[in-house]
Amino acid sequence: LQTQKRLFGNTALLLGGESIAQFANLIFVVALARIFGREVLGTYAFSMSVGALLGVLVTLGTLTLVLRRLSREPERTPEVTGALLPFQLCVALVLVLATYAAARSLNAGSLATAAVTLIVAYHVFIQVTRLLLVGYMAREEMAAAATLTVARRILILLLAGAAMGAGLGAELTLAAMPIAALVILVLSGFLATRHFGRPAFRLHCPEVLSYLAQARPFFFVVVLDTVFRRVGIIYLAALGDREAAGLFASAERLVSAAGLAQSMFFAALFPLVSRLWQSDRSQFAELAGRAGRLVLLLTLPLATLVALFARDIIDILYGAEFGEASALLSGIAWMLVIHGIARLLGTISQAADQQRILVTSKAWGLAALTLFSVVLIPWYG
Repeated sequence: LQTQKRLFGNTALLLGGESIAQFANLIFVVALARIFGREVLGTYAFSMSVGALLGVLVTLGTLTLVLRRLSREPERTPEVTGALLPFQLCVALVLVLATYAAARSLNAGSLATAAVTLIVAYHVFIQVTRLLLVGYMAREEMAAAATLTVARRILILLLAGAAMGAGLGAELTLAAMPIAALVILVLSGFLATRHFGRPAFRLHCPEVLSYLAQARPFFFVVVLDTVFRRVGIIYLAALGDREAAGLFASAERLVSAAGLAQSMFFAALFPLVSRLWQSDRSQFAELAGRAGRLVLLLTLPLATLVALFARDIIDILYGAEFGEASALLSGIAWMLVIHGIARLLGTISQAADQQRILVTSKAWGLAALTLFSVVLIPWYG
């Protein structure tokens, strides 16, 4: 009973913080769409997808490995952080520079070049921040992560709002994202140092390679999961156009916001089931079963409501220009149920060291998504 109370308490804490953060982000996305239109929103969505994919290369699967390890050996936080942080900072810098060079060489245009470079910087800074905060997550101390997530989103909203209010262009508006992420990165480092002690910074290649080798199964899972969630927008922008990507992004953003509760639930669940897999298999099985019932209880009614009121939601938030997105929202609302079940199975599998199951299922799903995208997007325009 105490374990379940801790799980739901951490879920509530993360949900409260992330709810505020997602509300701020929704305001930002809606303002971006209303002020700059479909094309800029499509460019933003495409850049967010590219940024998420490249962000995976910063951690290379080590975040899940570290979270699981520190949930069992929390005293090793400074040692592990010190070993991985210099490597991740170097990778982050290389990725930002490489993104800018690639966009320039492809003649992507000033807006697309600025957007993708700025948003890749935003994502890589977030990944480094997550390493700094992993000690809190491993100890199931969710307040710091929740507070800093809220602070980052609100800072973006304030900076972007000031840029929009001053009549500045989309490029300078989007610059709010990496600026806010960098501020929170520095603040996270300061707080983690005070709480866990100064990290033992070192760039020791054999040690980093050892972590990467152990994290390889997690890396494949994270890559396939991120590609599966993000590559649709990339296909749509590449095979269709940016306006179509903007329409899809307007609906997808709402579904992501609606699925917030389950995302926070799984964030709280993972360190708990990782520990129980080692210490109490019967309690692990009981908690997994209860979690499955809760996922269905949350997602089925929510998906129904979103699908029924899709047109009203789109009209209120985005306006008539995005009216075509209502049909998209009605359809993809049911992904809340599918994603919830998939996330639960993924969380349980990773806690039980069964990453191969996830890799296989995600690979088949990605192959099907690619096939349907290549055929259907050009067919329907």
